[in-house]
Amino acid sequence: DVFDHDADLGAELLARPTAMLAELREAIQMASKRMLLMGSHGSLKEQVHARVGQLPITPWTYFERIPTAASLGQLVAVRGTVTRTGACKMLEKWKAWECSRCRARVLSYADDAAYGCIARPSTCTGTVDELPCRGTKFGELDERSAGRCEDYQEIKIQELASALEVGAVPRAVHVLLRHDLVDSSRAGEDVVVVGVVGCRSRPLRNTGTRCDGELFLSAVSVAPFLDEGSRAAGSAEQSALAFERFWAEHGEGEAGAWAARDRIVSSFCPQIFGLHLVKLTVLMTVIGGSAETEGPDAGAACRGSRREGHLLLIGDPGTAKSQFLVAAARLCPRSVATTGSGSTNAGLTVAAVKDGPDWQLEAGALVMADRGLCCIDEFNGLRPQDRAAIHEAMEQQTLSVAKAGLVCTLSTRCSVIAACNARGGFDEARCITANVALASPLLSRFDLILLLLDQQKGGPWDEVLSAQILQRAMGSRGAAQGAHVALWDWDVLRAYVGHVRAELHPRMTPLAAAVLSRYYQRQRGSDGREAARTTVRLLESLVRLSQAHAKLMFSRAVQLRDAVVAVQLMEASLWSNGAGALLKVDLHAAPCAEPHAAYKALEQQLLLALEINPALYALGPEDPAGDGDLMDELLRELPQTARRPSPASLHSPRAPSAAWTPSQTQL
Repeated sequence: DVFDHDADLGAELLARPTAMLAELREAIQMASKRMLLMGSHGSLKEQVHARVGQLPITPWTYFERIPTAASLGQLVAVRGTVTRTGACKMLEKWKAWECSRCRARVLSYADDAAYGCIARPSTCTGTVDELPCRGTKFGELDERSAGRCEDYQEIKIQELASALEVGAVPRAVHVLLRHDLVDSSRAGEDVVVVGVVGCRSRPLRNTGTRCDGELFLSAVSVAPFLDEGSRAAGSAEQSALAFERFWAEHGEGEAGAWAARDRIVSSFCPQIFGLHLVKLTVLMTVIGGSAETEGPDAGAACRGSRREGHLLLIGDPGTAKSQFLVAAARLCPRSVATTGSGSTNAGLTVAAVKDGPDWQLEAGALVMADRGLCCIDEFNGLRPQDRAAIHEAMEQQTLSVAKAGLVCTLSTRCSVIAACNARGGFDEARCITANVALASPLLSRFDLILLLLDQQKGGPWDEVLSAQILQRAMGSRGAAQGAHVALWDWDVLRAYVGHVRAELHPRMTPLAAAVLSRYYQRQRGSDGREAARTTVRLLESLVRLSQAHAKLMFSRAVQLRDAVVAVQLMEASLWSNGAGALLKVDLHAAPCAEPHAAYKALEQQLLLALEINPALYALGPEDPAGDGDLMDELLRELPQTARRPSPASLHSPRAPSAAWTPSQTQL
């Protein structure tokens, strides 16, 4: 508002920020006194500070990279991620000295350029017989004034990974916080710091040594930076209207909705041929589900729920696993990418760093990816002692730290997409743990484990795949996947994922809940079930997947189609391979020409296998099942045989009821 109201005042504030902020503080105090004299209620506050929340977005005022020495003394805004938070301290602002010659009181102030040191005065500024004293000997006065000290904290921010070019090393800068700004940010948060750029250095102890200075920011304001992708395609309101208009035009009817979904999925990694279900799974993992702490009933949420899902890609070399990780990191507004072979326990979680006499916590990859995505390549390259450190971070979404006398709990609310190769090739005769050399407790925290093998030996697959790669090398998209449809631009896709991730909180419908419940019971009663997986975590994973698919379909209710897709992806996962498998899924397949017809066939096959009659759940596609009274009433109306079948009945081969067949179902 200052820059719009008075351009000259704004230019003066940018050119002389320290002096102008002091004058603004005095002006605020004078205005407060004038208001009190005019009869306003309240009291006069001594600790008043002028804050500048936003600056004009120009190349010389707003920085996504750490500013250089060219910005010394200027007021700038810097965007970054908090990687380290220091202890909250009390700093002396000034000291009082007494001249031994004239007994004058001289003040000296803390100098940020000397790390807050207060130097002894060099010359007295008093007078003796109306002549300058110029004394050089001083004694310190023991004055304990309330305004002598101030709250003080140092944090360290690092450049965002999304703002870096390929191969660039992120830089960091220290930020000095004072007064009410102290303890206003946590490690892992994205913030925008408005402050004055300065340079500080340690005092020289030996003559002839080089004086190395470092840049710092004296913060004027610190605000969280919330970016869910809307900045790339305009404001959030404009993006929401554009997406609603897209689904209104292309999502009419079931056939149009499935075609629109496949168009969005094909826009993700269009350079990769086939692997349609893998692209869908990665998109759904980035979008995530809806935690119980979101939506209209957030006040009654139970503790421990999470919306973030985890995905593990296992396969042969050259099956595009790393490309999916790179694309997912680019798609998510907040992401951190690392490798298992190059990461340690402290690098993934948090490290205790000694800065002077104190210890500070420096955030690792999982903490920096809070409310975002963490991509870990070569996941089985982690050392055994480092793998155990991420168990709590993946399931409870927190990280308990007790290092160097610092005891705290940090948030790690992020999705993990990991990739690894099988040891010596994947052997179907061995279990998953033996193939990837990962323990079952760690593997059970992944919602899905997809196996990508290079089993297409010759035939039309290799011919079509080589044609696409060669056509792209020649600069043509004639054979590229999705060339017959208009794919979304990457920025639009990123904005869409950010919008549905943050704004949509779909509620479960009775029919979708029945499908997930019946499938969970079937997996629990299977003879060849995976004991480490078929627990409550399986049902939670199904709920997250169905919610993520509902978000992808721009729906505010989890419908039957979302539950069917969740079961389809779970059947494609290694967790469901075995005697309990219901569906045969091909991960390498390209998008269907008629996705709606393929879905209807899949839906009828699944409902028949689970022995569910949709007519008993005819509450409408948009009726949520959030009320327990609605579900209790529904269960009372169901026949006894349709409520909760025994595990033995789930596996006994019998024909479906004569009262219902797939051909008679109307959805």
